[in-house]
Amino acid sequence: MLPAVMQWNQPSNPDRQSMIAASLGHQAGSASAAVADLVAELGLPRTLRDVGVSRTDFRTIARKAFGDILVKSNPRPVQAISDIEEILELAW
Repeated sequence: MLPAVMQWNQPSNPDRQSMIAASLGHQAGSASAAVADLVAELGLPRTLRDVGVSRTDFRTIARKAFGDILVKSNPRPVQAISDIEEILELAW
């Protein structure tokens, strides 16, 4: 999920993400791509499909996540369940 969340948040914290990308050896790349590469190098699942999540689960997951305190403190304001569904789609 982290690469998708970072991709979605990128417009809200580009300077921080540039530092993350650089620290992971991606001087010209995005932080989300740098983290995705790290996940792949570690041999971990890279998508929600890889762990058996279906698109039909997105609405339920988004509804449950919407009230979470971590979602409320996200760098880019999560204003609707559809925002979380957008992130899930990026991760799918």
